[in-house]
Amino acid sequence: MNDWEPTIKEGASVTASSDFAAAREDAVEVAKPKKVKTKPVNDPVNSPAHYTAGGIETIEYIKAKLSPEEFIGYLKGNVIKYTSRAGKKQDTIQDLEKAQWYMNRQIKELKGEVK
Repeated sequence: MNDWEPTIKEGASVTASSDFAAAREDAVEVAKPKKVKTKPVNDPVNSPAHYTAGGIETIEYIKAKLSPEEFIGYLKGNVIKYTSRAGKKQDTIQDLEKAQWYMNRQIKELKGEVK
């Protein structure tokens, strides 16, 4: 049986009926498709593959090594870095998205939304 093949519910009787939809709904159980795990796609802004080597995001390691105030300074510095270099390297939009990511992370940290 594949994931989409309907099965007759135990104890159900299927007869000809003018209300086929009701009879089908009453007697047939349609299997739901199984969730398929997909390999994560490299996201150069939110989670670059080269930042997760060793099983931990580099930013989480940095956070663990700095005081809360130092970590906020680190985030601010990255906002400055990416906005300052936007347009001077290969991908202006990507640099601005990275600056935005660090700004959003700073806001979440200050609101206490990140563990």
